[in-house]
Amino acid sequence: MISSGFIDVISLSSTIKSANFQLNNIINPNLLYAGQILKVPAETMTKYIVQRGDTLAIIAGRYNVTVNEIALANDITNPNQIYVGQKLEIPTTGQIVHTVAPGETLWLISIKYNVPLSTIIERNNLTNPNMLYVGQKLIINVL
Repeated sequence: MISSGFIDVISLSSTIKSANFQLNNIINPNLLYAGQILKVPAETMTKYIVQRGDTLAIIAGRYNVTVNEIALANDITNPNQIYVGQKLEIPTTGQIVHTVAPGETLWLISIKYNVPLSTIIERNNLTNPNMLYVGQKLIINVL
């Protein structure tokens, strides 16, 4: 619910994004009113373990979030100092785009994101789950 004077705070915290205006059938985001109830997708935290070659920028791009969002979620004061094996919490709104890398299989991808194999197959309309190609984009519904 929006209370008087709260709209700027909500917008600054990135809780309401342009997609959420569509979700709420809002044509003019300047015409929100006190007491209005808005639908906002739930933010979840996805667990990620830093791999060799990772940077926060690479991880952020993978999950479609900002470096700052990851840093804030993990109390990281210097975004340039992460280490292999470090466990991170990645704030997500439920979906990410994964780019298939050499040697990856759907099984490995499902384990990486802790998502059932069948969910990835169904979400991406894969007729032959054994046929992936490097660079292929997969939509992953993060649990």
